Amino acid sequence: MPIPQDTTVFDLGEGVTLLMSPEQPIAGRNVVFNVRGLPSWEKVDVTFTEPSGKRAGWIDENDQLTLLQEGGDVITGVNYANSAGTAAWTRYGIQDAAGTWRVTLDFDGRKESIAYQLQELQIPGLESFSLGPPYEWPPRAGSRCLLLG
Repeated sequence: MPIPQDTTVFDLGEGVTLLMSPEQPIAGRNVVFNVRGLPSWEKVDVTFTEPSGKRAGWIDENDQLTLLQEGGDVITGVNYANSAGTAAWTRYGIQDAAGTWRVTLDFDGRKESIAYQLQELQIPGLESFSLGPPYEWPPRAGSRCLLLG
């Protein structure tokens, strides 16, 4: 199966690869993951770790934290490979900050952990400008500023 453009490939060994798209993920945007080369119907547990080292909760397609019935966030997502040996999921990243993230996969008696970088959104060509009168704080002596308190 061909590798789509704008995809990063991580070789996990033993014929298993992790694909991540887009190649340069942006903080606050979705990231799609695929694991290829698994046995058919193989269970894959997936856990994300934030740049702070804290395990991240799962965000659903409505940008809400997925919660356990008994309370608390879902930390580990469970996926299954299809008949072709591919498991796929999306990290809905609306709440994900820039920095080095980690995705940990637990499958077939193996535990693999891959680091990836979420970049800040770069917007070229921005100009700064002032709107309204200049504002100074603290006010100068003799200024006509009313302090309430």
